[in-house]
Amino acid sequence: MILAHYAAAEGHLPCLKFLVSTGISPTHMLGARNDQGETPKDLAQQFYKDAIMEYINGIEWERDHPEAESESIGPVFTNPLLDLRLDLQPKKLHAAFELFEHPLFQQK
Repeated sequence: MILAHYAAAEGHLPCLKFLVSTGISPTHMLGARNDQGETPKDLAQQFYKDAIMEYINGIEWERDHPEAESESIGPVFTNPLLDLRLDLQPKKLHAAFELFEHPLFQQK
């Protein structure tokens, strides 16, 4: 399981936003499949992580409707790093870093 899958399954939206913003592209990161063939969206749906589903659906909508950006007043896709900064309130920041303290991510 890659980090994006784990963040989606656990409902860690700030972590997922960070991973998507630092990846090659949102489509590449969110389209990756784990060993069971599941995407981060599949896991978010399986574990009822509504905020994650809303975020991924928004990215997919923006990907599928590029013409909407030119028709709107402002850009449809906002800066993910800015969104991450706004989302990282102290409580959420602590939860985000707990993800990386999980034994799965510790070096052996």
